[in-house]
Amino acid sequence: MDLEEEQDKLKKLNKKMGDLLSDNKSYHKDIDEANARIKKAEANIISNEKNQDLTKSEIANQTKAVEAVQQKLSKIGK
Repeated sequence: MDLEEEQDKLKKLNKKMGDLLSDNKSYHKDIDEANARIKKAEANIISNEKNQDLTKSEIANQTKAVEAVQQKLSKIGK
């Protein structure tokens, strides 16, 4: 083996290490982005559940309003 071959091997290993470091950084970024999406989804779930509760209440109130109008109309019809 001569110097050129050894330098070539070193160059390839340094490139491999650079690629590995780059991949590692990318994986950490992917994890950070996924964690941010998870936190946002968790917040969205909380908001969605509150909205469901409000909508259930609105449905109950509207159901009562419809029933009241139906009773009024049935009394008029008699």
